[in-house]
Amino acid sequence: GTMLIDKIELFDEKIDKDSIFEMLKTMVHNIGDDNFTINAFKKYFENNGNLEIEEVVHFDSAKKYSAMKFKNDKTIAFGAYGFIKIDNDSDKIREIIDDYSKEGKRVLLLTINENGIENDELIGKSHAIGLVILKDAVKEDAKEIIKWFNDNEVNIKVISGDNDLTVQSIAKEVDIRGAENSVNLSTKDDNFIIENAEKYNVYGRTSPEQKKLIEESLIKKGHTVAMFGDGVNDIL
Repeated sequence: GTMLIDKIELFDEKIDKDSIFEMLKTMVHNIGDDNFTINAFKKYFENNGNLEIEEVVHFDSAKKYSAMKFKNDKTIAFGAYGFIKIDNDSDKIREIIDDYSKEGKRVLLLTINENGIENDELIGKSHAIGLVILKDAVKEDAKEIIKWFNDNEVNIKVISGDNDLTVQSIAKEVDIRGAENSVNLSTKDDNFIIENAEKYNVYGRTSPEQKKLIEESLIKKGHTVAMFGDGVNDIL
């Protein structure tokens, strides 16, 4: 389906929304990346921003965030919660993210950093200022296609880099078998994956290397495996 921004939710009313949006407009129209997230931002912000850019961190599947430093010494970044170090982490932020994720929404943390960028990474800790809520419209025929595989004894696994609660919600919507039991692989080692490759059908926060290991493990257990993906993180 099509990834769209549902809303941008700022934590503090004192935050200058216009200046944040000006940075976001400049960032998404000039970062040079071409992915679902950036394209969703471009639809949300049709006009370009006018700030002068100093440095850029392009998104990759290891960092899971994008960042841009401006000549006003402000650095803005958005990405997966847990992958951007923040100085104001709290149970409340985690609860809000979990609530949206359980609805099948994809949630990005929006941050400001005063320290800038070095060696293609944010320096030190950033300050979380809000959340970007995205929704992914499931294709109309997805449920019907999954049913065909289920009826023909083909097991379907969803292996994603997104939050496992988000992936679980969407998997439930299209009747993936075992979708109620998802697993977050960000803290799991290779042995866990090898031992549990058959057990789980929904994986979240999966690295490209872990995707490959799941497939190899299933093949070694005697399964015939077909795989498809739509991003650079699926190449392995």
